Amino acid sequence: MPRGKKNPAVTLSPQNPYIVKAREWERVQELIKQIEALDEEYKNMVLAHLKKRA
Repeated sequence: MPRGKKNPAVTLSPQNPYIVKAREWERVQELIKQIEALDEEYKNMVLAHLKKRA
């Protein structure tokens, strides 16, 4: 890395790619919890919808 240029991996800025991925993963984990909390019928509907989109 050239002198004077900061490595983005060591900054805590919102644009840090590692922080962005960590926040995305936190959102995914929250969605999983919400889906798991649904009644079985609704959970199956959500999972079927997600399979169609994949």
